Amino acid sequence: MKADRIVLGLGLAVLGLVWFLVNFGVISPVAARELWRFWPLLLILWGVLLILGKGSGLGGCLIGILVFLFFFGGLFGVYLPGIEGPSPGTETTNVTIPASDEVENVTLDLRQGAGEVYLSSHAGPDILRASLTGTPRPIIEQEVSDGTLQVEIKDEAHSWTIGNRTNRWNLELAEDIPTEISLRAGAGRSDLDLSRLQVHDLSVQTGAGDLTVRLGQVESQVLVEGGAGSITFYVPDNTGVRLQTSGLLNVSAGEVNLKRLDGGDYESENLDNKAAVVDIEVKAGVGSVNLRRAR
Repeated sequence: MKADRIVLGLGLAVLGLVWFLVNFGVISPVAARELWRFWPLLLILWGVLLILGKGSGLGGCLIGILVFLFFFGGLFGVYLPGIEGPSPGTETTNVTIPASDEVENVTLDLRQGAGEVYLSSHAGPDILRASLTGTPRPIIEQEVSDGTLQVEIKDEAHSWTIGNRTNRWNLELAEDIPTEISLRAGAGRSDLDLSRLQVHDLSVQTGAGDLTVRLGQVESQVLVEGGAGSITFYVPDNTGVRLQTSGLLNVSAGEVNLKRLDGGDYESENLDNKAAVVDIEVKAGVGSVNLRRAR
């Protein structure tokens, strides 16, 4: 078999495998883009095959490599989310939900195929402010029932379509309203700042990527289910945690004083003296859980 066929075939096989793993949330887009740096290995392989006498095929091999680089670079440099700046053709949708006497609490359901989610608080009267950048535009639904405002934001994750596509959602919630949050994301990066919010229940399901949660001084429940990646919690001085983990996880407490219980269970030292306690459960295939002291 000639060198050009081996190199081109191997390149296409790797491309298909990585694309498949990203779409099913096994590896993150960030990790996939890092693989792009190893493309010179194809040249090394081609040279080795020529030395071993697998045939020259110079023109065919060069064409094969160029085709591979075009598709591979186009996929991981444009299609995958998380690159700096929005891709051409993306749209930004601005959402504002004003305060209402009918609303006593909020449930926020976020569904994103892949991309970035940033959530924080604001001190204004509006219940929710959001700037949603993505292609196609996300679907937004809301209704009030028995004093609860139910907000659902979801994208149409046509993940098998090659093209210029990115998702970056920035959301701000009112500080003084009880809230439950559910986030389901395929892969990417999420930063949830709950330090000034009244979030009593947080549920996160993610395929792979990085998740950062900044806890507040509120009694709350946190559930994180993921495939692989890094999970970081920032814990205030006067907030205690009970942590349950399952999976191949490396737990690092840093400056947060934790004592290990049975199995993968941990809890803060002097838990009874804390102003609030957060119960955290992490179910993940492989990765790390980091607890850091909030600054």
